[in-house]
Amino acid sequence: MLSALSLVGAWWSGRQAAGAVGGIVAALLLSASPTYLEASRQGLTEVPSLTPCVWAVGCGLRWRQGGRAGWLYAAVVLGTCGVL
Repeated sequence: MLSALSLVGAWWSGRQAAGAVGGIVAALLLSASPTYLEASRQGLTEVPSLTPCVWAVGCGLRWRQGGRAGWLYAAVVLGTCGVL
């Protein structure tokens, strides 16, 4: 479940940074990573900590593009949860 949420987050974050093609490339690169595939298959702790961090990057990019302060606060909360 979290691995699929990470892929969606990578797509959304990549889309914020480089448009539609960037989102697809980001999701494909993450899904092709051997370390990510092994961690998500074995249920290691890297995937649950990666998921909020990927979404935090997207929220930060969204805020930087002229979004409201709520995007910045969401990035801070998600980044903190990912580091915990």
